[in-house]
Amino acid sequence: MTAIFGELRRRGVLGALAAYGVVAAGALQLADIVVHSLELPGWSLRALIWLGVAGFVATGIVSWFYDLTRRGFVRTAAPVDRAPTPGTPRPPTLPTPQPPQVPHELGAGALLAGRYRIEKEIGKGGMGRVLSARDERLGRRVAVKVVTSAHDPARIQRFEQEARTAGALEHPNVLAVYDLGEQDGVPFLVTELLEGHTLRTVIGGARLPPAQVQNLALQLARGLAAAHARGIVHRDLKPENLFLTHDGRLKILDFGLARLAADEGQGPTLTMTGAIFGTPGYLSPEQARGERAGAPSDVFSAGAVIHELLTGRRAFPGATLIEAGHATLHSDPAPLGPEVPAPFAAVVKRALEKDPARRFASGADLARALEALEPGAPVTLPPQPKSWRRSTALMVALATLGLGVALASGARLLRTAKAQRASRTHPFQIPEIPAIGSHPRAPTPPTPPVVDGEQIERDVQKQMKVAVPRAGMIGLLAGVHALDRAHRTDRAEDLLRKSRWPQARLELFLLQRSHGRGSQAADDLRAWARSTDDEDWPRPLVRAFLGEIKSDAAIAAASDSDERCEAWYYLGRLRTPEDPELARVLLGKATAEDCDQADFARQELDALQRR
Repeated sequence: MTAIFGELRRRGVLGALAAYGVVAAGALQLADIVVHSLELPGWSLRALIWLGVAGFVATGIVSWFYDLTRRGFVRTAAPVDRAPTPGTPRPPTLPTPQPPQVPHELGAGALLAGRYRIEKEIGKGGMGRVLSARDERLGRRVAVKVVTSAHDPARIQRFEQEARTAGALEHPNVLAVYDLGEQDGVPFLVTELLEGHTLRTVIGGARLPPAQVQNLALQLARGLAAAHARGIVHRDLKPENLFLTHDGRLKILDFGLARLAADEGQGPTLTMTGAIFGTPGYLSPEQARGERAGAPSDVFSAGAVIHELLTGRRAFPGATLIEAGHATLHSDPAPLGPEVPAPFAAVVKRALEKDPARRFASGADLARALEALEPGAPVTLPPQPKSWRRSTALMVALATLGLGVALASGARLLRTAKAQRASRTHPFQIPEIPAIGSHPRAPTPPTPPVVDGEQIERDVQKQMKVAVPRAGMIGLLAGVHALDRAHRTDRAEDLLRKSRWPQARLELFLLQRSHGRGSQAADDLRAWARSTDDEDWPRPLVRAFLGEIKSDAAIAAASDSDERCEAWYYLGRLRTPEDPELARVLLGKATAEDCDQADFARQELDALQRR
């Protein structure tokens, strides 16, 4: 069964069925509205439902045999380990012993080396798996990298090379290495846990301004300068090996191909003279010729990355190592646009010189050239969409959900059609005819109930203010917090100013104060309070924020558990800078309640505990 689901996922059948199910459910809902609005016959809706079922089957069949690409439909490639067609000869092969793999029990909750508690897998590459974990001894989150083939000597030697090389460097722009260990014959490397994305994601998104690219180039040059000062040459710089954290700091990763220049000629190494190592499009001309790679080679690769950040296209395109190597040796990169300052463009051009002697000699020289320019701008990136890892369980769940939604929509529409046919058959009840000669008594009209119109209006207004928009308010606050973490404070403030909910004004106050604008925050909140005469909740919280009443009075003004929880949450955030202990108490009370702000209170409390 697992093999079947795996093949369905590989061919994209599960994803196609999930997408079709969601689209079909929406289309059937729209068809229901159209059929009833135009008063079409009942069989037309049933025909659409059966057409949807047929389309579901057709989608599964087509997605099994074909993949949708930019060039249209192409036939799905068979897996390499599939058995050959009967009658097709297969060349004899000698059995190859498979090395033991890293145990899959290194999942969530596993304890590695009695110290690192595994949380989840965050990545997988050609040499190993990367897991997020918590250091039980020091209480910090780390990244743990393990090799995927624990008994492959070449992989282990390359893995240890990376550990020794990265461990010898201590620089803000180089990935920090904390520990190197082994458990059950499986070596692992412990590094700092980074949150952000690689430069490949940056290049694939919106183009960065040249000033921000200059900032990244300077950070890259400084990291290379630290490595070159220790005699270390990276030899495989590319966007995938450069990581950009959420706070705009660049980190150099993966020293698996690095080589210590001082150790050359002193015993066996992981590479051999005349071999080509690197990535097509980023290796230097001397690497393309199989010659020794030195510090100028890293400068050339850095120049290729910077050029791609500025233009959005590779400086030396080519699908294979030969094509990219030929472009590197004989072609010049496309000129930079006029938006790139001439001094910065000159630095990039010199870094991409074919002759190593005409390039910057090392990362330190490149850094000095960039430092001599006008200072660049800090890097601020928009939030990136989450990338979901395609797993069999996820695809099965999505396909099941899509199918369930489509079937439920069809069943509901069928019940609606039957009810309408029944109402058309019996549009009204025939009243009972009294017997001849009888004198039926006229029915007594019911006494109309006493209605308090003013009370109903007050209840409706209260519900419209509190109960109805609460889910939308929580969604707004979550979005504002995400924008602030992504350094898009102006957009977050704009959303809060346009909101009609009073809680948005409290959030605006806290957001402005967190960015050093406390006086402006108080003035804006005071002006808003004067512009509204609404004395209902959360007016007491507004007064507490302005210092007009004490926190206890604001909490006492709450009329139910939801308002008390809201008061604890906002007052806890208000008191965080001046009285962290009181803030912990208030936020702790909010987390103990089942209210809308409980999740936000837990996040604030965790952040406060880490300080």
